[in-house]
Amino acid sequence: MKRSLLLLLAFTSSFNLFSQDIIVKKDGEEIKSKIIEIGIDNVKFKKFDNLEGPDYVLPKYDIVFVKFANGIKEVFNVEKSNKTSQEVRKGPHMGMHLTPGIGKLSGESSKMGFSYNIGMDLNIYFNDHVGIKTGFNYQKISLEYETSNSYFGNGFSSSYNYTISGKVNSFGIPFKLLVTSGKKVGVYFEMGVAAYFILSANTESVYSYDGQPDNIQFSALSTEPVYLAQEAVFGLNIMATENVSFNLGISNHFGLTKVNRNSSSSDNGRAIAFAIQFGLLFNLAN
Repeated sequence: MKRSLLLLLAFTSSFNLFSQDIIVKKDGEEIKSKIIEIGIDNVKFKKFDNLEGPDYVLPKYDIVFVKFANGIKEVFNVEKSNKTSQEVRKGPHMGMHLTPGIGKLSGESSKMGFSYNIGMDLNIYFNDHVGIKTGFNYQKISLEYETSNSYFGNGFSSSYNYTISGKVNSFGIPFKLLVTSGKKVGVYFEMGVAAYFILSANTESVYSYDGQPDNIQFSALSTEPVYLAQEAVFGLNIMATENVSFNLGISNHFGLTKVNRNSSSSDNGRAIAFAIQFGLLFNLAN
């Protein structure tokens, strides 16, 4: 009888030992457990000496292998990611922007008019704080010029007005540096240069004497084929979801070279614009 009881205890002990799952961690610790679930990143289990107790979770990068009760072994070759919970923007982003505002060609008689810039963007963040931006833009700069003169003599007076209005349409390719605060809601700054290829520059010229239109002419403004501009945007970046974010900022566009080749001064005929930029970005890394 005593011998039978010892055999029963030995059998029970062997059964319990065999039914254990063993988790072997990278620090050498072995955990006797009952595996509940092996997920994409974690392993959920109960401790074998407290099967009615709470569930425990270990990340796969902390585990060398798991040996199941049936003898099967599963090895994990998972390295800990360097990406922290604060890294929310690293990787490529594709998006678009709309930048309505006011603009002109520089000159004493030039006035501000409605202008805008619209385009597609490719932002590549090397980390949460620094990246580069390129893409392509369509831009319209307003043309508004006005000059007037008055004549007096021999008992009469006369006034003369000359007005030019129109727009410069161009296609641009930017290259900019991006700097962000690295938060889900934070500030961002972009600055760089862009090359703009002139597509068209049409004008309407109106001559008037004593307030009455005398002559109206339509013509194409003589422009350079391409001009360079410095651009900068300072604003707010808001992550709506893990993959979608919005930008809202103040934009500045300043020509480094002339647009109007007939401008008499090197400082005149350059494109200037101030606007509000609205942007939408999609994270391509996820």
